[in-house]
Order: sequence, then structure tokens, then C-alpha cells
Amino acid sequence: MSFADPLNLLFTGNAKVDRVADLLMKGVFPPWLSTQLPLYNCAETHYVYVDNGIEPKWQPMNYTLAIGGCALHRCHIRLFDGGLGEQLGEFTLASVHYEESHPSKIHAIQDWDRSQGFVRQTFESSGFCKQIRDEQFQSEYEVVQNVPHDGVATVLELR
Repeated sequence: MSFADPLNLLFTGNAKVDRVADLLMKGVFPPWLSTQLPLYNCAETHYVYVDNGIEPKWQPMNYTLAIGGCALHRCHIRLFDGGLGEQLGEFTLASVHYEESHPSKIHAIQDWDRSQGFVRQTFESSGFCKQIRDEQFQSEYEVVQNVPHDGVATVLELR
């Protein structure tokens, strides 16, 4: 059974999904690694419903990256192409979390909000952002996969 991760990051501005993935893999420190390997994918495919005001649709994740790659303990992010929004321009939605893997291939989520703060700090120190702010995106104090989430997303406007 698959559970949806909360969306806790929104990249706007110059934020096509390929550029956001490239920045994570090559532009910020520490670099993120793909978890979609040629013969093995160590992350389940997730979908988000994107209503960008132009073409609403279910969007599969475009990238799954992690610090630690397919390691047992990692910081994991899924990136979703938001397309072109009337107010946001090109945007990317993301969910990030720390997780632990177990021999049964079950990924146990450890945190939603601390990992979100980690990505925020990474981009704040990179110089790629014009502006960073937080917005309430989902229900406050929701428990997702047995881990509390405050419902806040960090909005990162890229240069």
C-alpha cells in the first residue's frame, strides 16, 4: 500500500523540474543522488494532483533523489513538475523527509519538517534563491505515516 507524502516544498521562479533536480544534484551542497537506477528503483512512484489553473492533472514524480542514494538512512526528496501556473510561472512541487529502511524494504519516515528546514537552509546558503517564505499548504498538525507534519510548505523563489 502506498501513502502520499505531504508537499512541503514549492519551487517557483526559474523552477522547471529539470532545473530544480540539476541544482540539487550539482549546484548545492551536499549533492543529491538519483534513486532511480538502471536496474533498481529504491523509491515508490508517487503522484500529486496539480491544478495550475491551465491544465489540471495527476502528475507522477519526475525525480526521486536522496542524500545517501539508496542507503538505509537518508534524506529523500520527490520532485513533481507543476507545469506553468498563471501566477507562479514554471513551478515544481516537492516532498522531502528523513527515512530509515528496513530489511523488508519498508521505508519508515522519521521526519517531515526537520528535513524541510534542511532543504531551506541548503538553498539559503547557495545564492540560488531570490526569496524564501513559508505558507500553510495543508491541514495543521496532520499525522502522515505516523509522523506529525505542521502543514507548512517552504516556498523557494529561484533566480
